[in-house]
Amino acid sequence: MKMPLLITSEKFSGENKMDEELFHVLNSKEERWQKRLEISQKERKTLISITLCLPLKYRTDQKYKELFLEFCNIYTKYCEENGVKLKNAQGLDGFDGPCIFYLSDSNAIEVKKISSKFEESEKPFRIMDIDIMDENQNPIGREEIGLPPRKCFICNNSSAACVKAKTHSKSDLEKKIKEYFLEGKEIIKNVNIFSKKY
Repeated sequence: MKMPLLITSEKFSGENKMDEELFHVLNSKEERWQKRLEISQKERKTLISITLCLPLKYRTDQKYKELFLEFCNIYTKYCEENGVKLKNAQGLDGFDGPCIFYLSDSNAIEVKKISSKFEESEKPFRIMDIDIMDENQNPIGREEIGLPPRKCFICNNSSAACVKAKTHSKSDLEKKIKEYFLEGKEIIKNVNIFSKKY
């Protein structure tokens, strides 16, 4: 697999100077991608990488980072209860937010199925983006397991379609994100009560 080049400041100057925030976000994404390939090529196992599927200001907010880590703990328990053991957790916390990597000996398709079920098991879990890569560095998407694209936070349409069409206002999106945060805190509070579920 050809690795994309890391973006450097020399590529952008004068009138084409990239916005500094976007520049750092793209570099953080490249760092994460390179890390995924490095781990996968070394270990040759199913690789799970988890990030926050939120606007930048929430991905870098400490409260949401803490919620993210709690959700990752619930996810590992959920996987174990469904026959998938995760190991060798590694983390990155770049300019665009946190990322956690796990490895598994389980088949990548099965891990993707379980991960997709988890993302949809509770509405707040939709803020998590769980990507799966097989032992040959092939990403496993929802289409590989017969699922449609991820739904929008607010409506039942495709998330990508809503983003492209700018269907929802910024205030509506922020309101929904804050609702998910509060609902997520309740899930964490009650996780021991519902341990069989997770």
